[in-house]
This record gives sequence, structure tokens and C-alpha cells, in this order.
Amino acid sequence: MKKYWQLIGIMGLVLLMAACGRQARSGYDNSINHGLDAVAENKFERALTYFDNALTQNPGDKKARIYRKQTQAYVDTQTQLKNGAVNQAVTTVTKGSALTGGAKSLTSKLKALKKTARADLTEYQQLDKQVTAQLAVTNGPYDDAIVKRCRTIDWQTKPYLKRLKPNVKKLLKRVDNQSSADNRQTDQRTTSTSHASKPALSASDHKKAAQIRAAIVQGDPDSWDQTSAAKVPDAALLAAERESAARGGDPSLIAKIVATQYPDLTKQTTSELDAAQAARIAVNYQARIEKNLGASVTAEAPTEDGDGGYEIRFNEDDGERWVTLDLRPNGGAFTRLGLSNRSVTETNWK
Repeated sequence: MKKYWQLIGIMGLVLLMAACGRQARSGYDNSINHGLDAVAENKFERALTYFDNALTQNPGDKKARIYRKQTQAYVDTQTQLKNGAVNQAVTTVTKGSALTGGAKSLTSKLKALKKTARADLTEYQQLDKQVTAQLAVTNGPYDDAIVKRCRTIDWQTKPYLKRLKPNVKKLLKRVDNQSSADNRQTDQRTTSTSHASKPALSASDHKKAAQIRAAIVQGDPDSWDQTSAAKVPDAALLAAERESAARGGDPSLIAKIVATQYPDLTKQTTSELDAAQAARIAVNYQARIEKNLGASVTAEAPTEDGDGGYEIRFNEDDGERWVTLDLRPNGGAFTRLGLSNRSVTETNWK
């Protein structure tokens, strides 16, 4: 009888151990399957946790170890690309995609990421070479295609280029400074030529121009006041009167002719604003925006808003904030802070 009960006890222990083994195997299988499901959903951090659980239950399992190495390679590559370490990212993903005995889904994703990383590296190296060559240029001229490419870089969607950002910003600053200097020289030459070619006006001419100016302000007070009309040259007023006389002598026509020639001076201007002008205006606002944010920023290329105005986004160089500059064709300028869309300043760019 005693032997009978001993036999029963041994059989029970064997059954218990078998059940524990099945439970452990079931937990391992669940961890592997959940990990692969997470990979399919591109939730790689979660997949790492499941593969770690599988290794905890079966520390010597080669499959779980390889799965984990594949997943870690994918995560590390993404992090390196985000941090701008493009060469390192290509090395990491190349090693990861070369692992044997891994999951087919992970192998497929690593190969696709490897292709992306190599394309990112090619773009990085090309831009680095172009920008370096342009920075070696002294006093211009700069390559318009390269400058345009630099202005249109979306740093949010191309973080792998971020280590080139200081040089790109340096190049654009040089280009803008040269453009401003060229514009000043052109204005000076134009002014000198204009002054040299125009005959001097007599005292009676100036008196007549003053009368025309007063008539314009009185006849069209919605567009003109004494301050804005005073900025119109006497010669232009006299020329407008002669043109008006040639077209029938309507006094109100003088104001329209002058408004067409000097739209920026009217109180309600309808002057057009183009992308090049918007880009130059953005340069003038950048220092003000950096002062308000307390951080350096980089301007994106101006985009037309459909109403004759332009928007320029300034992205914080070492942060997530941005400011949008809204330029209106009538001279209004509004800066809005990030997602809040809150207007922080209202000025006039003219």
C-alpha cells in the first residue's frame, strides 16, 4: 500500500512538471508572437519588450536573441537618422540587415530602411559638398539652384540633414547680405542717373506742384493725406498733370495716375508683393523674431497665401518652436507664434 501511494506521488510530480513546462513554453510563444505583431504595427520599442520577455523565459533561445538584435538595429538606425548621424545609421542598418536566422518581417523592414538610409546619406553628402563649395566663394556670385535648395529645406521632415544646418544658415546669410548690398548699389546708381538726367525745376514749378498735391489730398482723402502726398516728387506731380490734360483734363485723374506710380505711398495700397521681395523682408524681421524668442531661427522659403500676400515660417534651430510671418500686400505684417496661432506683433513692412 505504501508503494502504491509513493507511485501516485511520483506520477503527480511528473504531471506537475510537465504542466509547468507547457506553461513556460506557452508564455515564450506568446511573447514571440506579440513581439512580431508589434513589429508589423511598427511599434518597435514594444517589440523589444516582448522579445526580452521571451529571453527571460528561455535565456538560451537563439531565435529570440536574433529577433531582438534585428529590432534593436532598426530602433538605433531611426534614432541615428533623427540625430543627423547618417554614416553611423547606414553602418547600423547594414549590420542589422545582414543578420541570419531572423524574422522575415524584420529582415524586410531592415532592407527597406537600409535603402532609405543610403538615399539620405547620398543627399547629405551632395548637399554638404555643394554648401562647402559655395562657402568657398568670396563676394559671389552664388549658384541660384543651390541657394534655392537651401532655402526650401524642410528641417522637420529631413532631420538627417540637421548637422549641415549651421553651414546652410551661414551660406544663406551671406547670400542675403550680398543681395542687400547689390540692391543698395543699384538704388544709388538709379538715383544718380535720375538726378543727372532730370532738368532742375523752377520756383513756379514747385509752387504748382504744391497746389496739385493739396488738390490730391482734398479730392481723394481716403487714399492720400498731407504726409503721404508730401513724399511724391514735384516732377512726378507735374508729369501727372500733363498726362491728365492730354487725356481730357479730369482733375481726379491726376490722383489716380500718381497712385499708380507710387502705390506704396497711398493709405490703402494695392501694390503687389512677390516672393523675392518677401524673402528680403524676412531677412529684416529675422533678428527681431530671434530677439523675441530668445533663440536663433532659420527662415523657410516664402509661400503665397492666395490673396497677394506671403507667409514665411521661421523654425527654431535647436528647439520645436516656430514663428510665422504673414506679409500683406498693403504693408501689414503679422507674426504668429507656433500652434497657438496667436498674433504676437503687428507692424508695417513698408
